[in-house]
Amino acid sequence: MRMFSEIKDQNKVKTILSNLISTDHFPHALLFYGPKGVGKFLTAKAIVKYFNCRNSDPKQKGNDHCSICSRIDEEIYPDLTIVRTEKTIKKSGEEKEAKEIRKDQIKEVMKIMKYKPFEGEYKFFIIDGAENMNNISENAFLKTLEEPLPNNHIILISHNINKMLPTVLSRCITIKFNRLKENTVLELLRKKYELSSEETERISFMANGSLNGIEFLTENKMADEIISVLDAIIECIAAKNIDMEALFMISQKIHSLQLNYLDHLFDLLLLYLHSSYLTTVHDAGNSRFFKYYLNFKTKNIKLNSYNIIISEVIKTKFYLVNTNVDVKLLVENLILLIRKNIL
Repeated sequence: MRMFSEIKDQNKVKTILSNLISTDHFPHALLFYGPKGVGKFLTAKAIVKYFNCRNSDPKQKGNDHCSICSRIDEEIYPDLTIVRTEKTIKKSGEEKEAKEIRKDQIKEVMKIMKYKPFEGEYKFFIIDGAENMNNISENAFLKTLEEPLPNNHIILISHNINKMLPTVLSRCITIKFNRLKENTVLELLRKKYELSSEETERISFMANGSLNGIEFLTENKMADEIISVLDAIIECIAAKNIDMEALFMISQKIHSLQLNYLDHLFDLLLLYLHSSYLTTVHDAGNSRFFKYYLNFKTKNIKLNSYNIIISEVIKTKFYLVNTNVDVKLLVENLILLIRKNIL
C-alpha cells in the first residue's frame, strides 16, 4: 500500500496492518510499541490518512496529495485528536515538559468521542507516549477501550509497555516495531547531514536503529560525550584500585544526561560487555565496536562474572527508565557491584 511508502524496514508491521484494513473490520484499539524513532507515530498517521483520504483508489489512499492528508500531517484535521504530555509553565516562567498524561486529558478524549465525526467517516485518537498515562488516567480509559463508540479508533503509542497496566494492554491489538536496519540509518544520515564517512558510520552504529538516536547524537553533538562517559565507566570498573572521586564524577555525569541519552549509554555498555566476552572466549567480538571504542581495559574481568555483570547492567537500566530512582546512587552501586565480581 502506498500509504506505508515512508515507513522504513517495518515489513511485518505493514503486512499485519494491510491485512487488518482489507478485512473491513479495522480494530477500535491498537497499541504500537517498540523503541523510539522507528516509525510508530508515522505509521499511526498513515492509517488516519488512509481512512480519511479523498482519493477513491484504495491503492492511492493516503498518498499525501489531498488537503485532508496535508492537514493530518500538520495535526490540524478536526477528526484527529493527538494526546501527549503537555508543557507546563513554572513560576520562574520556564517551560517544562510534564511527566504524565493527566486524567483530564483522557476525560477530554472521552468527551470528544461522543460526537459524530466532523468531516470524515471516522474519528481517530492517537495517544503518543501512552506509558506516560498515570494509573488514574489508564483506569479512566479502560471502559472506553472495552466498549468503544461507533466510528472511533484509538491508536496508543508506547516506547515502554512495561510501565502500562496489563488491563490496558489486554484490550488492544498489540503490534511490535523493531529497530531500523543499520543500512537504513546510514542512508538517512547521508541524506540529512553533511558528515565525514567515518563520523556517519560511527553515528549510525551508536544510534542503535533509532531516528531519535540520530537527532540526539548529531544535532546535540552528544556522540563524543556518550563515548567519554562510557570510557570513564569502563576505566573505573577495570582499575586496580577504586578511585572514589572518579566514581563520584561518573555518577554526576550520568545524572546530568537526559533519559534518552541514558538509554543509549546503557545499550552501548551492554554491547561492549557482550563483545568483550565473545572476544575473550571465541575471538569473535564485534570488531566494529572496538574500532570506535578503543583503550577499554577488559583483562581484569573474569569469564564467569560476565553473566552477573550483564544481568546487573540490564537491571540498572530498567530501574533508570521505569522508576524515579536516585540515578547517582544507582550508578555508583552498579560500578561497585561490578568491581566486586571482577576483582
